[in-house]
Order: sequence, then structure tokens, then C-alpha cells
Amino acid sequence: MRVSCGVPSTGDPDPLSLACSGIGGEPNTRFRWVRAQPTLTRSMLRLAERRYDARRHRWKAHALIAKGRYWATTPEACRPLRTSLARLTKQGRLFSPARGLYVVVPPEYRSWNVLPAEWFIDGMMKHLGRDYYVGFLNAAALHGASHQAPQTFRVVTNLPLKDRDIERVRLRFTASEHVADVPTERRTVHTGYMTVATPETTVVDLAWRPSLGGGISNVATVLKEIGKLDTELLARIAPLRNRVTVRRLGWLIERFRADLDAHWLWVVARAEEGEAALLVPGRKRGELDRRWGLRINATVEPDV
Repeated sequence: MRVSCGVPSTGDPDPLSLACSGIGGEPNTRFRWVRAQPTLTRSMLRLAERRYDARRHRWKAHALIAKGRYWATTPEACRPLRTSLARLTKQGRLFSPARGLYVVVPPEYRSWNVLPAEWFIDGMMKHLGRDYYVGFLNAAALHGASHQAPQTFRVVTNLPLKDRDIERVRLRFTASEHVADVPTERRTVHTGYMTVATPETTVVDLAWRPSLGGGISNVATVLKEIGKLDTELLARIAPLRNRVTVRRLGWLIERFRADLDAHWLWVVARAEEGEAALLVPGRKRGELDRRWGLRINATVEPDV
């Protein structure tokens, strides 16, 4: 006897189509109807189950977006459907930036197979249990210094993390023990918020690691474009990096930001103490600037 479970017994459509038509969260009555068909082969039933699971999982993904969430951990994404997670990832509907974390790709970014890093970085770092902030050229661009578009997405973290490339998104991580000690701000993004370095933290980090800012000339360009800076705050932040950072930043400000007073940076630079620092890491050559205790071993030519 045919068990219909609410489906008319006459004019029944193809049972495989019926099995795959539902996307509700509860077990589908039409799916149970398929299980009751003695004429289905085992392979047809397995195919029906896979299609049903995939559709139910896509429904869960859309439900996350409707709630303002674009990511979920593996248990939240439904423990029994891990094979569907892999399939949807292969289809470009989900991607996984970290083990155990899945991010939904909405239709407008389906051709990318990934979201912009700004959309998921906060969820990813919370999932990994890391303090962080978006820094260097990415932070500079958010503060209006976007003369050179960054080719990577640079994140400063309290613990080391491996760099990772996800389709066109290139995440790069820099470890620092002072992530919690420097000023940051929360910026609104499409999916919520992300933590970003303030202008002062941004220029200090660029002076600390000029190679991550496109070189010393590009650091000078950012310094000219980034707008208002609190030099007293700079003098408190820069020593957290090292004395070289203080001297390098003070020298750059004095030459390329005539509107700013570098006095407090000069005070904490203590140029008369120790060996002269280098404007850029490399060979110890070039003219010595005694005021800043800095050897000028590179030519600095801002683009603006």
C-alpha cells in the first residue's frame, strides 16, 4: 500500500523530485514519502538524501543572513551535514577562512567565492580567540590615505598566525605583544564591526615596519595624506615598538608634516644615547642626522 503522508496518491510526481523539493528545517513529509516507496533503488534514495540535505543547508545559510550573520561554526551549521558543508564550499556558496568556521557567500559575491576581508575578519578572529586590529596600509586607506591601494589585508594580532590566501583575499598577519596597549577604534562594516588602528597607531606601525607599508617613501606619502595627528599620543605609542621607531617617525614628521610639532617625539627619542639608528633596515651608510640619532641610508620621495 502506498503511504502518501499528505501527498495525493493519484498523479504523483517523480518521487526523486518530490524528495528534493523541500527546504524546511523539520524533516520533510515528502521526503518521508520517498522512503516509503518500494520501487526506489538504494542509489536513488542516497541521491535524494544528498539533495535534500544540501537544500536544507542552503536554507540555513539564508536564515543566517536574514539574522544579520554571515558565519557559523561547524556545530552551528548542523553537525550531521558536514558532507553538505563540503559540497556547498565547492559550489562557492560557503568558504572556510579557519578550521571549524564557515562563511556564507551571498549571490552578489558568488563569482568571487569569498567575501571582502572586512566582512568576516572580526568573526574569524573571535573564532580563533585572538586580539587583533586591521593595520598598516589597510588602516591608512580607511583614514583617507589611499594613494596606493593595498594588495593584501594586513592584520596585527597578539599571537602568531599563518598567512592565508582565500581566492582573491590575501590575509597577512603581524604578531605584536602590544595589540591591547595601542589605540584602536571599532568601524562599522556590512556584517557588523571590525577593529581598526587609529591614525596614530597606523603611522607608528608604518614607521616600525616600513617594508609592510610599501617602503619608506610610501610611508612618507601616507604620513602626508592621513590628516590630523596627536603628536603627544604618538610620543606615548612609539616607544612601545622601539627607539628606532621613535627616531624614524620623528624624522619623517619633521620633514614632511610642517604642521605638526615633533618636540615630544624628540624628547623620547634620546638621540644622544646609544648607536645611531637606521632610516631603513640595511647597510650602515649615509649621512648621520645628529638631532634624531638617525643614519639616512635611503632617499625618501613621497608621491604627493
